[in-house]
Amino acid sequence: MRKLIISAIRAILILVASLYFINTTYFFNKYLAPNIEKYNFSYKSVDGNLFGGFRIVDLRYRGMPLSSEVELKFNPLKLIDKTISISKSLTLRG
Repeated sequence: MRKLIISAIRAILILVASLYFINTTYFFNKYLAPNIEKYNFSYKSVDGNLFGGFRIVDLRYRGMPLSSEVELKFNPLKLIDKTISISKSLTLRG
């Protein structure tokens, strides 16, 4: 019984640590930003998290301004189905 409780506590700690990791801008900077920059996009700053969405400030493509602010939100269920869903329209200025 004691081993079961210790294993449950360990599992909960690992889950909390994992959720904290993906719920920071570090996740964006480490895993998403390299793909954005690979296709000649740049940005001034980013804030937010994976669950609530990321806000990208001053998005540019090849140095030309696209938008002063873009919000990215992810739907994990759509990603499992290999589907990209866009829930808001994006107005490009510039």
